[in-house]
Amino acid sequence: KREYDLSVDELKGAAEAGTQVQGRLRVLKAESLGLMEECTTQFYYESEALKARVAALEEENTDLREKVTTLQANKTWLETKYKEARTKEAEAHEANFTLVKKQQRTLSELEAARKTDAQLRADVNRLQQDLKNAETTIDNKVKELQEENQKHQNMVPKEVHMELKEQLARMKKLKDELQRKLRLK
Repeated sequence: KREYDLSVDELKGAAEAGTQVQGRLRVLKAESLGLMEECTTQFYYESEALKARVAALEEENTDLREKVTTLQANKTWLETKYKEARTKEAEAHEANFTLVKKQQRTLSELEAARKTDAQLRADVNRLQQDLKNAETTIDNKVKELQEENQKHQNMVPKEVHMELKEQLARMKKLKDELQRKLRLK
């Protein structure tokens, strides 16, 4: 209001200086009064709305305080349950850890047994192959010997005959040894 009065005084001084300014001052004064009335009305409505809002917020605040009390009680109960759950979790974790250790140990033993089994199977297969090769070699040598015997039935010198017999004996011995190894595996 003070600024308004100062403005009015300044405008009066200017109005004395000229009639145009005086006419403008009257228009400005009328508009200012209209705006002041409008502002006052607006302030009244906003004030009433804010009072209603404050009342609603106070009621909401009361409700929220009740909820906070309930939530604090629930929080205390949940904290107790949480501590109990953490204790059970630690116990379960320890039991699970022990089981995992046992499982890993069992898996290691199983893997070692599988490797041993695979190695034994490979050895058996190799020995069987060696036996087949030896039998084939023996059979081939026997056939060769029979063919040679048929060709030179009476013509074979004694040294050659003895050498072939020794070779046949060695082959049979090798065959017997390979069969024995195969049975051991």
